[in-house]
Amino acid sequence: MKAKASRRASKASVSAAAPVRQGIEFERRESPTPPTYAGHAASFFHRVAEGAIDLVTPSGNIHLGAGALILTPGGVPYRLVTGRGGWSVIDTLRVRASAFALSVPADADAWWVLMDLKRRALLCGPQLAFEPSTGECIAELFTRMHGAAARPLAQRRMRLKAATFELLAVLGPDPVLVESPPTAAAAPPLPARLRALLWHMETHFTDDCAVPRLADRMGLKPSQFHALFKHHTGQTPNQYLMRLRIGHACRLLTETDIGVLEVADACGYHSLSQFYAGFRKVMCCTPGDLRRRMPDS
Repeated sequence: MKAKASRRASKASVSAAAPVRQGIEFERRESPTPPTYAGHAASFFHRVAEGAIDLVTPSGNIHLGAGALILTPGGVPYRLVTGRGGWSVIDTLRVRASAFALSVPADADAWWVLMDLKRRALLCGPQLAFEPSTGECIAELFTRMHGAAARPLAQRRMRLKAATFELLAVLGPDPVLVESPPTAAAAPPLPARLRALLWHMETHFTDDCAVPRLADRMGLKPSQFHALFKHHTGQTPNQYLMRLRIGHACRLLTETDIGVLEVADACGYHSLSQFYAGFRKVMCCTPGDLRRRMPDS
């Protein structure tokens, strides 16, 4: 009995000591051996403050110099390897979905921008391109985030959220729409056929996108296609498709007054129960809940 009580007390102390994960977190790492990120669900912005690093992913490697900014959309394991100089300073901003309250218009706008940036990163590569003047603004924002780390918890959270929203405003003032397949020169070393298929799913997600049909477009067996897709994206084809459809549904629910049944049909769902199940899985609420939370425009 004493041994069991001791084990329970030990578990309780470990649980109490475990850090509480915040919606937005910042870390500056000065190390010759940057960490490995094993397919986290959160989105990571990494900025090379000093030195150089190599981004190592299942699709290939990308060399990044000082000032470079990348966005890893989550799900895919990757490593950051220090460049030839043997030292680097990397600023990392971790953003979780819990950082956004979709009932608040500014939060909803920021969430849409992040979703679009994540899709662009998957389709066109993780490195974000911007003008030199924008790079200076981004550097200042990351400096502010680093300074916020020394603040009390409440102040740190507010300052990090403010800087993160400003970063999203700088990177994507308008939704990023994919209008044509990314070119091989601009894309990461992702298999060309898979890159073209992702673009097809982005622009035809209301069509029949069953795994056998998608696999046939790539000339693969369904099992081979499933494994290849998850290896490079960190998601199954059905998970990727569901997020595309539910993201579009959120826009229709918050920007129009059409009924839920029409929204489901416009997103490629011909079963209302499947639409509700997918919506709950992605958004953790019902379509009606999301619409009721939005303030009247």
